[in-house]
Amino acid sequence: MPKTQSWQLLGWLGVIPFVACLVLAMMSISFGSVSALQVFIFYSACICSFVAGSLWMKTSEATPTINYISNVITLIAFTAALLPPTMSLMLLSFCYAALMECERYFKLYNDKPEGYQQMRKRITIILIFGHVALLAVV
Repeated sequence: MPKTQSWQLLGWLGVIPFVACLVLAMMSISFGSVSALQVFIFYSACICSFVAGSLWMKTSEATPTINYISNVITLIAFTAALLPPTMSLMLLSFCYAALMECERYFKLYNDKPEGYQQMRKRITIILIFGHVALLAVV
């Protein structure tokens, strides 16, 4: 049995709060005055910004475009957290798709361990599906 790498463990552990909040939001659960939907959106904005920020490690002076894209995605994610839920969920879904496309377009997977790209695709698909599922109930 292959040993799980820390990046795999952390990647999949990061999905747990999304799934938990998704289930709680579908059940209309709140934490005091904060709904599970709001927690989902804020967590999503934070994770999206984190992933966007990680693109900075992959840039060189030859490709500063990645830094601009990273900043724009982070600003969109932050703004999304301040908007009504429907708009937030749509914008955040777009941001995750844009991040995955940016990594593909700029070939940022090339120096990653085997299996990283597949894991990122799977997690991104799960996250986008979660956002779309919540759009259906908002």
